[in-house]
Amino acid sequence: MVVFDKTGTLTQNKMTAQTLYAGGKEFTSATADMDDVAQRTLIRIGILASDAVHEQGSDRILGDPTEAALVMAGNDVGINETVLRDEY
Repeated sequence: MVVFDKTGTLTQNKMTAQTLYAGGKEFTSATADMDDVAQRTLIRIGILASDAVHEQGSDRILGDPTEAALVMAGNDVGINETVLRDEY
């Protein structure tokens, strides 16, 4: 299940993944347990399903705001989208 709330999109022009849910647990990218298979899988799938990419030489993410939020959640837990995509 994916649920979206547009909070932050209008005020900051930036969408973020606020609360994630996997394996019966709610978590944030800041509290994600990457040893938890369900949490790790959810974040990796979000990145792999996204076309958003980091702008070279910048912290800016280019692409659809929803997809950028998924890539940013991955970055928050230390997953580089380019490296992950290269694996697959």
